[in-house]
Amino acid sequence: MLLGFPVVSSEFVGIHNLLSDGMDGLLYPREEPERLKEAICSIFDDDKLAMSMSSNARAHALQTHDPERNYQRLLEIYDEIDI
Repeated sequence: MLLGFPVVSSEFVGIHNLLSDGMDGLLYPREEPERLKEAICSIFDDDKLAMSMSSNARAHALQTHDPERNYQRLLEIYDEIDI
């Protein structure tokens, strides 16, 4: 995502915290692995979709992995638990 690529992933616990299905990537049910091909092909077949997801993926990752923001949040958590 940081490189600006849409992500295709199976749905599993926690992935929804990292990826918005249809916005910055695509999710498919993990019990239906044949849908992986469909998801990948849908991105390659639709330039507009690919460009939109690429842009969204990078923007999302830049926020999620921002070192200063994460550091500040860590300090907030420490304050909340009184360490």
